[in-house]
Amino acid sequence: MLALTGALHAALVLAAAVRFAGASGRFLHRASAVRSSREPISPLSVPDEHTQIHMLISAFQDGERCATTIQRALSKARHPLRISFNVLQAVEEGDLTCVDEFRSKHLPTLCHGEVQCETATLARIHAWTIPLEEGKGPVHQRGLLSERAQLSGEGSMCLSTDSHMSFVKAWDELMLQDWNLANNEFAVLSAYPLATWDAGIAGKRSYINLCGYFLENNIPRGAIGEPMSPKNENVLEVPTLTMNWAAGQSFSRCHAERNVPVDKELKWMFTGEEVNRAVRLWTHGYDLYNPSVNAVLHNYTDAKQSFWEHHGESSAMSAEQEA
Repeated sequence: MLALTGALHAALVLAAAVRFAGASGRFLHRASAVRSSREPISPLSVPDEHTQIHMLISAFQDGERCATTIQRALSKARHPLRISFNVLQAVEEGDLTCVDEFRSKHLPTLCHGEVQCETATLARIHAWTIPLEEGKGPVHQRGLLSERAQLSGEGSMCLSTDSHMSFVKAWDELMLQDWNLANNEFAVLSAYPLATWDAGIAGKRSYINLCGYFLENNIPRGAIGEPMSPKNENVLEVPTLTMNWAAGQSFSRCHAERNVPVDKELKWMFTGEEVNRAVRLWTHGYDLYNPSVNAVLHNYTDAKQSFWEHHGESSAMSAEQEA
């Protein structure tokens, strides 16, 4: 992706980063000069133990697993105080909400009953609910979340993922180290997360190879990632360039989420989300990489797109799909 030539290279116009004051804090924005075709822009600052990590989670119901995702992210982080959450959940009357379930089921144990800890933790969870009828697919919901997400902090990082995840110990430290190895301010590390049942090979013992693609209903989709073992334990693995982006795990500076927000107008879509985001990120000057570690795990049990079942063959869905 870095080896660009001609008009396409010139079109990316990404030679330097400038500071831009936005409504949710300062973030990087593309400049108008043209960078070297083979030389990435080194990170403007090196993430450390103080670097904020904002998680973006979209859920269609799934309140119990969403709450567990937040609990695991905090309990497994090396520096949990730097982790914050942006959650958009589609619910109907009687559903468990992600935050309420986390507050009642996990927070007391996580904070050992300390009120100050509980208050501070809840303050880092920004959550919104919408009626089920307004949840028109994963892309649409992630787009709504993009509009609302609070991504403060100089040089902050963003992890976009699903609502049924797990994490390895010190996942935050591992992911920051991996991102640093790319040596690219505009690196986006993305791959289908390792399954939770493969936790025994997680961390630095494996990585996901998400290279190549296949056609699903004539739409390009990243080749199903296979867990790979490092070729040589004595050689440092680094992120590798790829053409693909995966919705289940996307880790980057938060300016990527601001500069290339998810398109909320892509309603009723599942297949097609990822190639759309990959192309938009790349044409905005971002480079996509396979992470060299498996720090985030995905619970693929009961994996389904429930929004299809809820809406069925409604006239509203059919009309919007036709449009």
